[in-house]
Amino acid sequence: TRVGFPAMSGPADRRGGWRIEFGTGTRRPGAPGGPRGPRGPLRPTGGGGNGDGDGEDPGPLRPPLSARARRIALIVLLIAIVLIAIFFRPLLHVPAMWIWRTPLPWIAAIVVLLIGRLLGNRQKLTVADLQAGRYPGRGLWASSFAVAGLVFFVLQAINPILVQRAMATHTTFTPAAGLPDVGKVRLVPREVADAVLNGSLNSSIDRLTDLAVINTPTGLQWSAIRTPQGVVRRYTKKSDGFVLLDAENIARKTTQVTQQFKYAPGLAIFDSLTWQLRKKNLLVDLTSPVGILDAQGKPLILVPYLKYVGFPIRRPKLGGAYVVHPNGQIETLSVAQALKRPEIVASGRLYPDVLSRKQMDSYAIRGGIWNYLFLHKNQTKIVDTEINRQPYLLQGPDGSTMWVATAEPYGSGQATNAIFMQDSTTGKMSIWNVPGTTQLTGNVRALSAARSKPISGVTFTSTDALATGSGGFRTVEPRPVTIKDKLYFVVSVIPDNANNTSATVFVDTTNNQAAAVCYTNASTQAFLMNGPASSDDADQTTSDCTSAGASSSTTDGGVTATTPASTTPTTGGTKRLSSAQIRQAIDDALAQQKKLTDQLEALRRQLGTTP
Repeated sequence: TRVGFPAMSGPADRRGGWRIEFGTGTRRPGAPGGPRGPRGPLRPTGGGGNGDGDGEDPGPLRPPLSARARRIALIVLLIAIVLIAIFFRPLLHVPAMWIWRTPLPWIAAIVVLLIGRLLGNRQKLTVADLQAGRYPGRGLWASSFAVAGLVFFVLQAINPILVQRAMATHTTFTPAAGLPDVGKVRLVPREVADAVLNGSLNSSIDRLTDLAVINTPTGLQWSAIRTPQGVVRRYTKKSDGFVLLDAENIARKTTQVTQQFKYAPGLAIFDSLTWQLRKKNLLVDLTSPVGILDAQGKPLILVPYLKYVGFPIRRPKLGGAYVVHPNGQIETLSVAQALKRPEIVASGRLYPDVLSRKQMDSYAIRGGIWNYLFLHKNQTKIVDTEINRQPYLLQGPDGSTMWVATAEPYGSGQATNAIFMQDSTTGKMSIWNVPGTTQLTGNVRALSAARSKPISGVTFTSTDALATGSGGFRTVEPRPVTIKDKLYFVVSVIPDNANNTSATVFVDTTNNQAAAVCYTNASTQAFLMNGPASSDDADQTTSDCTSAGASSSTTDGGVTATTPASTTPTTGGTKRLSSAQIRQAIDDALAQQKKLTDQLEALRRQLGTTP
């Protein structure tokens, strides 16, 4: 006989729930109304049953996998993982670096989930919870996912500030007394270099990529890598080398460096340079590839890479460089090894500009996060004026190169607050903090000052530095230089189509005036060497590179015509000029002739309109 109470749940409520009975009975396990039996050795494949000996007909049954079948499945899985690791691991770069660069949000989210799981397991079930179908531990575990997601996204948002703070702490900013004397100056802006190089590329099968300025034995040059264009050529052809453009000469002087590269940027699949380099190290960030020359003139592709150090706040640091040879050989160099390579040191491109800019920006947070967000005491900001962002690669008098960026004070002020200088090879950082009592024009205001200088034949499009309208001229890339212990900005005047450099304006930062407008290479370089005509002049804003060794004459129309004396070849008892000097003199003379022709045309128009 069976003595007890009715079940607390009916037969229809047993599936997936609890059934509590009192009393004894002789019903077999798994029978309706009886205790649940253990799972059988066979698993259901249909019929909707739960496979525990209770409920509806479970349908046809299938045996579990045999030991041999499990071994085969495991072997197939291992082979797939190995193939991915060997051939396709570059595809894992993006998700892997997402975690590797910013581990803090992931760690915090996992900790929250673990806490939620532990607390959920500690929750006690009561009879009332069971009758109502409530599981407090399960609800707490589900809630921890929402909290973990919130924590993850909040830390992702503030992680850049924490990284910037870490970079400021680990970067040594050595005080400098001022900007070093200028060496050779880049006269060709990036936009002009891009237009000139693409305009001079006589090829229907290539395009130019990865434009960058490099240092060579002959001076600063723009380098652009030749890449096959078109879908078919990207998969079947190789790179044909790169093209160089003299960055110190406003006249177009390009050089073709013809050499086929097995691996290069822009190629597809396994010939892609990015693919090959990520196979070597998945957990680094590659910077832009740069075409350089070694001492024998052999072309190479240099790719510095960034590694990440610190925990749990990880910051970028120069990890080394890859050197790619035309035959496909790739050298992996540490920083110490790269510093011993003359061709890398001579190029001035070992220390990447992206890392330099991050370190320069981090200086603004050196006073702490609270000051950075709210107080802004002694805080700097680096303002870019066009697509070619700071820092700019400049050359010192000893031939060394450095990344240079001009910073303004935080807020509405547009004066020069600080100038950052970083050796583009060693990464040594120095900073010139301009005293608060010294008022020097900033880089943004220098563009306005250059536009205020009347230039014959030049009509500026707009007062906006970023204006790109048609039919006018623009001022671009204010590069800071020191001439005879005075800070100037070298500003390039270019047409809207950026097909040439029309003039170079020197803006005096002490009086916010255009000190000189130069039209030729010789007059520009001479002004860089000698400065204005005389330091005693009360007003130097009317000079037109006259202090650079040029003779000038002023017409009644107020137009100053300048003839560079240093470019005129002479005979007799003078020193014989080389072929390069003669070609330079001819180029400068032709440019000056064009300038004089434009001035005469302007005077003729004025004469025609005079009553």
